[in-house]
Amino acid sequence: MWHTTPDMLDRKYRKTYRMSFLAFEQLVAELTPFLRPTAHMFVRPPISIRKQVCLVVYRSAHGFSCKAMNMLYSCGESTIGKYTLIVCRVLSSRNGLFGMYIHAPRGHRLMNIILKLRNLNDLTNVVGAIDGTYIPLSTRPQRGLILMSCDFINHTNYS
Repeated sequence: MWHTTPDMLDRKYRKTYRMSFLAFEQLVAELTPFLRPTAHMFVRPPISIRKQVCLVVYRSAHGFSCKAMNMLYSCGESTIGKYTLIVCRVLSSRNGLFGMYIHAPRGHRLMNIILKLRNLNDLTNVVGAIDGTYIPLSTRPQRGLILMSCDFINHTNYS
């Protein structure tokens, strides 16, 4: 019988979902209140919340289509598309996780940020910038295409 150590489990989650096991568990816990099914949403019994998050995070991490995912998760394409939409709406909604973690400045603070950025780099109406965290490519372009894998390696040799 196989025994999985916490370290092995964490490596598996990092490879499969591009996040640690603990981060994945926290995401499932935080999404659970928003993803509880209501009777009018489904014709068939809904899949578990954990499986919903698994398929959406996996699909996002690797860029697969619904068609490519249906054999992997034993779900129909429309089911995968439906849950992708549901989970992504919760993630991006002001009433969901987006609203819990992303706080847009308003009023005087907003104007102050706009003025500081304009003075810093002459860009008008800019409120902020996104962190430049490096994300590995899961699939590199083929040589026959215009872009090649060497086009996706930055100054730190990270692609």
